[in-house]
Amino acid sequence: MKIALQYILMLFCFSSIFQTIHSANTTNSTYYYNQCAPSICGGSTMKFPFGKNRLCSSGYMRTTCENNSVYLIDEVNTYIKYKLLQNLTNEVYTNRSIRLVDNSLFGCRTLPPFIGSLAQNAGYDAETRSLLGNAFQYNSAYRIGTFFNCTREPDTDTLSRMTRSPCLECGETSNLCYFRDYYDGQSYAGFVGLVDGCITFRVAIPANIAANLSEVRNLRRVLQEGFEVQWDGNCDSCMENYVGRCGYVSPEKKTSSEEYCFCRDGIHKDTCDGEVIDLDAIAGKDVIIKPRKIKIGLIVGIGMAGAAFIFLCTSYISYKRMHKKPNRFRSTNDQVLKRYLEGVSGTTPASIETFLHNYTLGRPTRFSYKQLKKYTNNF
Repeated sequence: MKIALQYILMLFCFSSIFQTIHSANTTNSTYYYNQCAPSICGGSTMKFPFGKNRLCSSGYMRTTCENNSVYLIDEVNTYIKYKLLQNLTNEVYTNRSIRLVDNSLFGCRTLPPFIGSLAQNAGYDAETRSLLGNAFQYNSAYRIGTFFNCTREPDTDTLSRMTRSPCLECGETSNLCYFRDYYDGQSYAGFVGLVDGCITFRVAIPANIAANLSEVRNLRRVLQEGFEVQWDGNCDSCMENYVGRCGYVSPEKKTSSEEYCFCRDGIHKDTCDGEVIDLDAIAGKDVIIKPRKIKIGLIVGIGMAGAAFIFLCTSYISYKRMHKKPNRFRSTNDQVLKRYLEGVSGTTPASIETFLHNYTLGRPTRFSYKQLKKYTNNF
């Protein structure tokens, strides 16, 4: 029985090692698939292009969940933060359109200045009307431009390209405010450089309101209603019927539109039906994590620790069996012996031996001096 138990434990040990090796290969192929698993934020399901993991969100942005609301944060300038005004539902993903708002518009705090070029600050391309590193495109129903809050009137040339606008302060102000549309009627002129005495702020205003800004009484409230953006459907075929999960193999690939389809069996280009792509061939030095090296080392270490644990358990069981203490014949067994002998005709050494065999199971037994004296008829 002892030998059989040792063989069973050895078989279990080898089986565990085999499972760790198999697990290493499986973990390597499903690493990106697991990284881009959807997560829940309130009533929203966060997945590409709004994945919580950096590899599973597009453009120059990262996605967060705060108080059951989804926020998009500009990775270049983290003070630029957008709040989604809709839950990320199946309908939103199907339409590839959502409404969001610049979070700094809520409350009466001072709006953060928009400094520098568009490309450096928010990944905005005037020609394509894109936002956050080509992650989204503004809806054509909105005018995209720069809002100016000035302590003095700009020069005549600059002023000629601006439209007078209500200011965004919550109360009265003596400042002068203007709006400059990126579209000059023929083409997208883009961002206007710094203007002396003015703080700039990028805005998206409904086209019908932008045409009559002077009549708007509370521009801040209008802007708090947000604006709509769309995104392309490059990953629709991958994520159809929840089969694949879309994302990037490294953060450096995010702005190059090199999305891949992560599936249970590995990485594919467009859908999970296609050929599995070798990770090293597509990523090279840009891969932020080499899951194969990390996972195999970790799992083999766990396997070795498990084998050592099994060995120690086997050794302990063997040691306990070899050094088991003999049974102590308790004084309470005197009554059992008395009843046993009363049922036997005549007390003989054979009857005593039969009792010891039946009630001690043939194992070594320790007797007290009083018991020995009694059982041997005073020696």
